[in-house]
Amino acid sequence: LNWGAVGALFAGPAPSAMCTVTMNTLTQRVAIRMRASLFVLLYRKGARLDLAASDYRLGEIVSLMSSDINSIVAAITYFNLTWQPIAQLAITLVLLTNVIGTAVVGAFIFMAVALPLQTVLFKKIFDMTKEFMRKRDLRMELVTEILQSVRVLKMMAFERQSARRIAEKRKDELEVLKWLMIVLAGLIVLVISMPSLIGVVVFGVRATVLGDEMNASTAFTTLALLDSLRMALFQLP
Repeated sequence: LNWGAVGALFAGPAPSAMCTVTMNTLTQRVAIRMRASLFVLLYRKGARLDLAASDYRLGEIVSLMSSDINSIVAAITYFNLTWQPIAQLAITLVLLTNVIGTAVVGAFIFMAVALPLQTVLFKKIFDMTKEFMRKRDLRMELVTEILQSVRVLKMMAFERQSARRIAEKRKDELEVLKWLMIVLAGLIVLVISMPSLIGVVVFGVRATVLGDEMNASTAFTTLALLDSLRMALFQLP
């Protein structure tokens, strides 16, 4: 039985890796086709669009072509993550309950506190990303306007004023980007440290509240199960 378990642990990642690669290949194929279709539709719309008679700005169209389509493609690529983390979290918690018993209540309490915080950080990142996109649209619109009028600017010697305006727009954009990266770094730290913190809480509840002893097999099994939660906790919000 012991050698059979060792063999299962050794051979188990192989079909898992094959399934993961197959899933990624199929989703990437769909995403690439979707990206090409969206580019064609956007080019056709841009060819018929009269910028002088519409509310669309050139910076917004450039952003649609450069980043928004990539966001849609990323959403298609990670579509399976809408259900996979929930199933993985449920299975892992059931296994933890079988291994450590009622001490798993500590994990539930910790996740009840940490997951709402993680959701708030995700929402903050989403809002800041929208603000960053708006700032970038304004900068791209200004750059496009200057490039289209470069002859007039050279004749009027407005190069420094134009460069100053672009620098101001870029400064506003980088300010939003700076805080976006700070919040993102905090979220990554929270996600990476969450399994370890859950382990501390679970072991503390088992040792202090329940008064049960923890042997090596139970401890390492618990740590392995908690480590498998890392990506599920990151993808869940």
